[in-house]
Amino acid sequence: MGQVWDENSLLRDYAYHHINDAKNLDFGNEFWWKGTPDHPPLVRYLRGIASLPDIKSWDKNGWPIYSYELTYNRMLSVFLTSFAAVLVFLIGAKYISFYSGFTAGMIFSMMPIPLGHSQLAMLEPLGLFFFTASIFTFLLFLEEPDKKRLFLAGIALGLALLARETHFMLLPMMLIILFIKSRTAKKKNQKPVLFKTFGIFGIAFLTFFCLWPMPFFHLNYMYNYFVDLRFTIKTSIPEVFFGKLMLVPIPYFFVYFIITTPLVIYLLGLIGLKKIDRSKNWIWYSFILWFCFPFILSFYPNRQQGIRYIIQICAPFALIAGLGFETIVSRFIKKINYKILLLIPLFLYQLIILWKITPYYVDYFNIIVGGAKGVYEKRLFHLAWWGEGIKEAFGYLEKNAPVGSTIGIATTPDHIFPPLPKRKVIPYKENERYDYVIVNFYHIVRIGFDDSKIRRDYKVVYSVIADGAHLVEVYKKINTSDKS
Repeated sequence: MGQVWDENSLLRDYAYHHINDAKNLDFGNEFWWKGTPDHPPLVRYLRGIASLPDIKSWDKNGWPIYSYELTYNRMLSVFLTSFAAVLVFLIGAKYISFYSGFTAGMIFSMMPIPLGHSQLAMLEPLGLFFFTASIFTFLLFLEEPDKKRLFLAGIALGLALLARETHFMLLPMMLIILFIKSRTAKKKNQKPVLFKTFGIFGIAFLTFFCLWPMPFFHLNYMYNYFVDLRFTIKTSIPEVFFGKLMLVPIPYFFVYFIITTPLVIYLLGLIGLKKIDRSKNWIWYSFILWFCFPFILSFYPNRQQGIRYIIQICAPFALIAGLGFETIVSRFIKKINYKILLLIPLFLYQLIILWKITPYYVDYFNIIVGGAKGVYEKRLFHLAWWGEGIKEAFGYLEKNAPVGSTIGIATTPDHIFPPLPKRKVIPYKENERYDYVIVNFYHIVRIGFDDSKIRRDYKVVYSVIADGAHLVEVYKKINTSDKS
């Protein structure tokens, strides 16, 4: 994939800025607390470090110009998403069974949404890892609440809070998990563990403060910022939802989870939920809480682009689905060798799903809505939101468009184009002449662009297609000789 929406600005304007200021020990400018405080700096630190090898030149103001592919920063996303998959395996293996853990890790690593975001130099892959790590270390602490695990859980929680502002939901989550444990544990007196849990919060606060103290000296600004950001409707962005451009309703995240989760994985999750209810295992109940809690963000007005804001739910749902798969298998087969063999059909099922949509995993929809093809044909939801396929369209033009060609751009986003030397690339305007025109599906459904008008004077010469959905199309001017 080529660059997407905010990758370059995240790295250049924020990540590199943080690294450069830290290197110069310059922590006094207001950028450290006014520069989108809803994005704490841990991601920026890590992104800034990872982006250094991607710098290919410098502009006249001394700011970096990155290679278009952002290779090293995207490698960071791949590594941390992979580590998150390892954590899913470890949690499942420890608290369910090795078989369920392995199944859950496989399911998670092949789920289209986390896999798709692992390709991007954005916030989600890092946030997903630190959130999962915080839950894992807290479960370890509850199992054996000694000082070592207390400190480990506290540091992990502090890093998670520094990765995404919404991760503050971990604090009430942990208290509720402790409550669930207290209701089922043999030892009813959980007060010592409760006090130690507040010790975890204290260590998390110190970790947070040491790495980002500035907000604590500007509390009034921070309060007003978050009130304005999260509780006013103006932060919402209209989105195509069941064929209509609207401010999406509260069930948006839940609907998107249903239609972007492979159907078999979804059914395995339902079976896993039934198993949890029968077993009354407090840790397994914690998985349900872990899955459900992020949905509280549904009540914030800022809902867009699928489940990326609640991508944390993918880890616990993979665990629940892994439990569901083992429940089915164990009813018929006892020998572990045969159980392992039954993982092959599940693996092939997920592989086929990924193969059909590759490499545009973020555009996956399941058969409930007819797949990506059904979404495209009925224009039910957005596709190509991130600018998927634009890179490939430019690659086609670089090989086929003659030098000096004029190319009209009718795409959203409109700022992520790769280099196209010796051609004129300009925004498309109706009634003007172009040799080629690039149109993406998101521009059609989000802006209301009428691509039928182009088809009168242009013909499609190249399409980027994923699972039957036309994400991007390149049109070529029809010559008079061609019409005749």
